[in-house]
Amino acid sequence: MPFPASTRTQRHLLTRLAAGLACVVATATAGAAEGELGQGAYRYHVLPGWGDVSAESIPLHDCHAMRMDSKGRIVLINNGGNNNVIIYDRASGKMLQTWGTTYPGVHGLQVVPGADGDHVWLTDHDRHQVIEATIDGKELRTFDWPEGHEPYTKKDQYKPTDIEFGDQGDFYVFDGYGQATIIHYAADAKILRIFGGKGDKPENLNTPHGGIIDRRDPAKPVLLVASRGQQAIKRFTLDGDYIDAIPMPGADVCDVFIFKGDLYVPNLNGYVSILDKTGKVVSNVAGSAPAYDPEGHLTKMSSTGDTFIHPHNLFVDPDGAIYVAQWNSKGTHPIKLERVK
Repeated sequence: MPFPASTRTQRHLLTRLAAGLACVVATATAGAAEGELGQGAYRYHVLPGWGDVSAESIPLHDCHAMRMDSKGRIVLINNGGNNNVIIYDRASGKMLQTWGTTYPGVHGLQVVPGADGDHVWLTDHDRHQVIEATIDGKELRTFDWPEGHEPYTKKDQYKPTDIEFGDQGDFYVFDGYGQATIIHYAADAKILRIFGGKGDKPENLNTPHGGIIDRRDPAKPVLLVASRGQQAIKRFTLDGDYIDAIPMPGADVCDVFIFKGDLYVPNLNGYVSILDKTGKVVSNVAGSAPAYDPEGHLTKMSSTGDTFIHPHNLFVDPDGAIYVAQWNSKGTHPIKLERVK
């Protein structure tokens, strides 16, 4: 005989309470040691002084993105004024080179090998352009706003925030601060399709700030989009068809990086999330321990402590160290996190 409704409700509440208490106990007993950030097998400590440069001579303001070149150097983009691009020694954090004064809204970064060496691809939301340059700063090509393609009617509607490359030389531009679209270009810069856009449908986006092509299943690569305004990572086919979403409650997701099958996500509101191969959050670096309710839904996450100001982008090097670039960094240098063995 079924339980009466009131009894079923009580049993449900007791089950949820027990699960909640279990989460609290797990968090308390599985916490990182003093000075360590994150949970479980994904714990890190800050490497003091990495990348520290003189704020007077090399002002840092919005440190928007970091990548690594073919020489193993770390490349940072920054709109601090006289140093839009800064190149660091990966191990020591010593500044090796700076260039660029004409990129006031530099925001997205990719480093791509070319026949004549590495090329740097930048998105600039103030210039309303994508720019290709050599690793030493020689500008090669610019790509303007998608004139003549809906929903664009004027240049200042286009404010690109990131770029990602396909396997055939094609590329995707994330218009995170403009029309919330993803623009897919062929290798010859012809626009193939525009998808996403503002709205309330599942396939719509809100601040598609960055993303990556997920090649973990080589037979079915997909595009992962960090839709910050929706606190979700949305998945699309490479032809722009919506698949599904990974909810990230409490996380202002800015980008997605893949390392050894795991997803690394910088959250503008103060922490870095790491998701395993199944899409489950397994660690929040400088954030609350991830917890799932009895129905399997991720509960709201939050920042803890003051390690970060505004994590905006990150890169994971071959050793598993995380480099974090911060928006509105208040002059502070990027942060390098080394994984606890």
